[in-house]
Amino acid sequence: VTASLSNDLSGATEIKNHILDLNHTYHFERIVIGMEATSLYSFHPAMFFHEDRQLKELHVEIMVEQPNKIKKYRDAFEENKNDTID
Repeated sequence: VTASLSNDLSGATEIKNHILDLNHTYHFERIVIGMEATSLYSFHPAMFFHEDRQLKELHVEIMVEQPNKIKKYRDAFEENKNDTID
């Protein structure tokens, strides 16, 4: 799902509700919210997800990773990558 959301309580609540809706449909065994560490821009949403009662009941994990780690992971899956390029 691709969406543009505000970085505030409203946006975090939208994400939470989407997670709850998806879980209601698919009954996930494990839910992990992955976020890029961006100082205060990631701190408040991460704390919201961590402290939310409904997400706690589902044992949702919150992962905040450094941008360079995320880029390296993404680069490992580039579609134009092949043995010749390597």
